[in-house]
Amino acid sequence: MTRKVRVILITIFVIALCLFFGFSYLNTLDGAGQWNLSLDALDHSSQTPNGYPAVTPQGSDDYYDGLPGDDEATAALPKYDLVVLIASEMNYFANRKLLRKELFGMTNNLKPCLKANGRIHYKFFVTESDLSNEDQRQFRSELMEYDDIITLPKSSPRKKEYAMLRWVSTSRDTEESFDFRHVMLLDSHSYVRFDQILSELDYMAQEATDPEKLSVLWGNLELEGDQTRAVVLGAHLVEELLTSPSLLPPPTWRSSIVPYLLSRRTDKEVAHISMINDKRFIEWPNSASLVPKSTIAVSMIYQLDEFVQLTARLPSNQPPLCVDTRQEGKIGVITSSYIYKDGCMMDAGLLSAINKRNYAAKHGYYFVARSDEFAQQVYRGRRIVWGKIDAIEKILPEYDWLFWLDMDAVVMNEEIRLEDILERFRQELGDEEFAKKSLFITKPRRDPMFNAGVFLLKNSPWAFDFLRAVQHRQENYNTVYYEQKAMWEVTRNPKWADGAHIFGDSSVFNTFPNSYVPGNFVVHFAPAGCPAGEVMAAIQSKNITSHA
Repeated sequence: MTRKVRVILITIFVIALCLFFGFSYLNTLDGAGQWNLSLDALDHSSQTPNGYPAVTPQGSDDYYDGLPGDDEATAALPKYDLVVLIASEMNYFANRKLLRKELFGMTNNLKPCLKANGRIHYKFFVTESDLSNEDQRQFRSELMEYDDIITLPKSSPRKKEYAMLRWVSTSRDTEESFDFRHVMLLDSHSYVRFDQILSELDYMAQEATDPEKLSVLWGNLELEGDQTRAVVLGAHLVEELLTSPSLLPPPTWRSSIVPYLLSRRTDKEVAHISMINDKRFIEWPNSASLVPKSTIAVSMIYQLDEFVQLTARLPSNQPPLCVDTRQEGKIGVITSSYIYKDGCMMDAGLLSAINKRNYAAKHGYYFVARSDEFAQQVYRGRRIVWGKIDAIEKILPEYDWLFWLDMDAVVMNEEIRLEDILERFRQELGDEEFAKKSLFITKPRRDPMFNAGVFLLKNSPWAFDFLRAVQHRQENYNTVYYEQKAMWEVTRNPKWADGAHIFGDSSVFNTFPNSYVPGNFVVHFAPAGCPAGEVMAAIQSKNITSHA
């Protein structure tokens, strides 16, 4: 028998097998990135697990048909090509900071996204755990500064993974409201080249007959042993997992959901899942020099310095989380996220930040909360509250106007716009005089100086020179009223007087509780003791709650 005849016979035999098994394939990619096909026998029945919350399918069976706009209910929602769900732990502060930078291009939070309108979106998921006082304070600060952490109750890996999938599936019905095509489950010790991931997903969509209904599971499936490290799931598979209990692990299963699916890859019930085994997803080989240049994801990187070495080895043009087209009129709503050691504002501080974040989002302002500038005052030998001046000096170059609010200041009337307040000042002062002003701040009638808990500051040469002059007031570093007294003393100097508009009407944006009437913009609690109770009562009266 000639070689040519043998090849023909083998080909016919393979085709016959494919027909016999109903074309049930396990799709794989080899190390070179080429598409290959292999067969798995379908001879195991599935189990029906329990212990998971019921999830109602979103919409009808054809909910995922077509592109954005094909379904009237979701036409207006942003639709991400990839939503990255990162399993983390509460005290992984440095790790999350590094991932924000290397995976999503966020070196800091000075200029956050107004709208997450990129192709990719992400969240960290942490499980509750016992933390030291210092770690609790740091975690609360992080929650205020980055709106990217979801806190889950302590549970097994399978339930945590289920909760992560459920969160992204039900996101269409939350305030965040978005739709998605794919999900990536990732642990926090992994590096991913998302530009490569999106490129591959685009290719899959072009090749598939009906990509929106394709149940895709993509990663190095040989490495997903006892936990999920880096895999991509199609939206249709996510919905299947949440609405088909028989696909989920039983309560006795100790690891996560994806390894369970892989353990059943020969079952008829999972045969329709397109399992793509891609060897460009690798484990960290303990040296960046050993990582192939074709690699698109690396897991199990536990040392942060090695993570940095890897990113140098595998540079990535990470896709932006958002595109900001606003060129002028940028307003930043700024506050402190520093929690003092007494823990007074541990809970109230987070609610206060959400209050301000919601107000900023309503009007298209940027929200920035900072704690590092407060923490660094120990090195300068100043009271912690001086961090306010450092933070403002750092943030001001990014915006046209800053609206500073202390942590114990609460926005009570979200309908009031800062542009309208500035226009009111312009009309009162006249164009020429208004143009000279950079600082708008309230001096309560019976107080010896203005109150620096709430004020507006314009990005101008005057403002930067003013802040430098305030910074040099060493006599106020550790004496009562601290940075507020320093600001007051500088504005009393004729050199600076023309740039500050000091007014007495506290109802404009800095109302004390004893003067507050419904409709006032901001109420500022500044008691001698802890303001947490008053702050929380004011916020809860507005039905504002934490999303974390």
